[in-house]
Amino acid sequence: MTAFTSLFFWIDEVKGDRSAEVVDWSAQVEGDRSAEVVARSAEVEGDRSAEVVDPSAEVEGDRSAEVVARSAEVEGDRSAEVVDRSAEVEGDRSAEVVARSTEVEGDRAAEVVDRSAEVEGDRSTGVEGDRSAGVEGERSAEEEGDRSAEVEGERSAEEEDNT
Repeated sequence: MTAFTSLFFWIDEVKGDRSAEVVDWSAQVEGDRSAEVVARSAEVEGDRSAEVVDPSAEVEGDRSAEVVARSAEVEGDRSAEVVDRSAEVEGDRSAEVVARSTEVEGDRAAEVVDRSAEVEGDRSTGVEGDRSAGVEGERSAEEEGDRSAEVEGERSAEEEDNT
């Protein structure tokens, strides 16, 4: 088996009741932890869904996940820090992601600032292309108005370089 073929087998790996759906580079799911998402991917674990749009997201144990570019994910009681475009949901909480950063823990909802997908109950994961016009259309004027100068101001030059 060539390294190229091996990569595709690794990309589409599924363990337990979890599934990893990958659009570009890779996503791996094992046990209760999720691995790094390198490009466009989505992964689902238990009743949680993570929609990842670009570079990376990692969650393990009770630690928090720091997402460097376009991604987000949450697991258990951990919090996720989102830096760009993504959406995630876990348990009874929903995360609406719009652009820069947010934190999710417990039964709270997360708001971010650019592209968003919202999922509730037994949700499924969609990759960027699966975002229907309905989901995109759900961004209300109010949500658009939540892009405060404070949130916009958090975009540092370093973060701008990551996009």
